[in-house]
Amino acid sequence: VEEAIRLGDRDSWIEARPVCGGQPLFEYQLDYGPESPIVPRTCAMQLSPDAFRRELAPCRTFMLKAEADWLVARGIGRRTRIQDLLIYGADGPIDNHERFPDECARHKLLDMVGDLTLAGCDLVGAFTAHRSGHRLNAELVRVLASRSEGMDRQKRCA
Repeated sequence: VEEAIRLGDRDSWIEARPVCGGQPLFEYQLDYGPESPIVPRTCAMQLSPDAFRRELAPCRTFMLKAEADWLVARGIGRRTRIQDLLIYGADGPIDNHERFPDECARHKLLDMVGDLTLAGCDLVGAFTAHRSGHRLNAELVRVLASRSEGMDRQKRCA
């Protein structure tokens, strides 16, 4: 990342900034609002293969009970077990527990890292997202690709 890029609006955004030392930094700021049973959390880390395995890979997807009920009513997710995800009711996870206090933020960071991987090359920068999702993450990849000659060269070699 050669210059700061920020996409989104004041409520939901993602940004990439140059980083000193060549070590990528990732941060996700989760906030579903004061009425949500999903507690606001931030997860930030320098990512290595070991940190990915230990700190991100175990983090499950999550949803509110109303969202889970909607999916089940449409026949979606019938083979999913309660241990495979976190379903939140008014008092927190239903019939389950969080593997980390910030598991939901870690899962969103996992999503962000996966989406950025679609660039097809190593991205070096500081990446921060606030209430971002797959759409904004993918848009950042498109913008980075359009601004980087090195990325185009690397893609041709792959």
